[in-house]
Amino acid sequence: MYSNYGDLFSACRVFKILQEKDIISWNSMIAGYAERSDFMSAITTYLQIQVAGMQPDDFTIFRNCTMSSSEELDTYTLSIDLSICSSISSIRTGKQVHGYILRSGFGSEIPLGNSLITMYVKCGVLEWSSKIFDSMTERNKVSENDMISAYGQHGEGIKAVGCFEAMKELGGALDPDKATFSAVLSSCSHASLVDEGRQIFSLMAEKYCVEPGIEQYSCIIDLLGRAGN
Repeated sequence: MYSNYGDLFSACRVFKILQEKDIISWNSMIAGYAERSDFMSAITTYLQIQVAGMQPDDFTIFRNCTMSSSEELDTYTLSIDLSICSSISSIRTGKQVHGYILRSGFGSEIPLGNSLITMYVKCGVLEWSSKIFDSMTERNKVSENDMISAYGQHGEGIKAVGCFEAMKELGGALDPDKATFSAVLSSCSHASLVDEGRQIFSLMAEKYCVEPGIEQYSCIIDLLGRAGN
């Protein structure tokens, strides 16, 4: 009630002393923060729903932030929204955020593209992760690594290796790093691509002067173990 009348301070006091909070009371607080353009508090409250052991419903931070305020969200807030969608596998909300990104002219922002790739793959929609990746006019190393990981997580080892090979061709700032090798070696392991995995592992030190660490050694050991070597 208090939040509906703009008295957010009183609403917070009442909310804190509630012995039992249901999803409606949580949603009311999120709406109150959103109407005051306090997006970070709205996001924090949304996260606290999960900490409290409750299941969020179709009410979302994104919907409240964009419909209750005339102010536009920035790329940082949108990235957090997408991270939340990823953590709870909320494809419905993720698509809403994606639509807002496109309508607001943020489609060319690399960090948001990376967040969308991760969001869609964690929601089980690899096809859309791939579409986002292909549509990005500019990519960074995180973009490449995220897409390789996405293919690997869905058992598409051949595509993961293909993405790695394309990354090698680009070179320069996109030269593979430890995270890249971990992603592609893990993909090879899950797809039993022994020869490809061995060749890629040898490239680390020989071509890119990247010293293998525990994670990369674990990947190659797992790969050889799966192959019975």
